[in-house]
Amino acid sequence: MDRVFDYLVPDELRVEIGSLVRMPFGHRRVRGIVVRLSAGPVEGELAAIAAVVAPAPVAPPPMPEVLTWLA
Repeated sequence: MDRVFDYLVPDELRVEIGSLVRMPFGHRRVRGIVVRLSAGPVEGELAAIAAVVAPAPVAPPPMPEVLTWLA
């Protein structure tokens, strides 16, 4: 993918930058890496992250920036 997608983080999930998560994408669920977090207000309706696949970051900083650049 060549862009970043926004998702809601349910209260019961704990994620941090670099976390590997599973989220809905179209008609399927895919894995993705959290590249940023925002506590600001949400515009529009966002899908929620379904699960955390790996509890520890699999891509600690600065890897998310590198992965975004590569995309």
